[in-house]
Amino acid sequence: MGLADDILGDREAAASAYKKAIELKPDDAIAWYSLGLAYQKLGDYDKAIAAHKTAVALKPDYCDAWGRLAAIYALKQDKRREAIEAYMKVKELATVQGPSCQEIEQTLRPFVVP
Repeated sequence: MGLADDILGDREAAASAYKKAIELKPDDAIAWYSLGLAYQKLGDYDKAIAAHKTAVALKPDYCDAWGRLAAIYALKQDKRREAIEAYMKVKELATVQGPSCQEIEQTLRPFVVP
């Protein structure tokens, strides 16, 4: 239901559905990433960061989650160092993972690199 709720614009219901999925399978990096997206869309950046950090802890090569971390950190004035660190991880992964990760890196570059 989480994805359907998200598509329909019910971010709270989406977050709730992803939390339930995580209760059933706490090691699911995609569920944590999806929860992070829901929190980001709700404007709760601290919870989004926490969810994305869990996603990359579970799956260290998760380029999309690293990209979201870089983007959220870039929005927060006091998280510049963290934004650059997450961006550098995306850049590293882009050399191995190919076009989709390279696109994330290219999209982030103007917002993160001074």
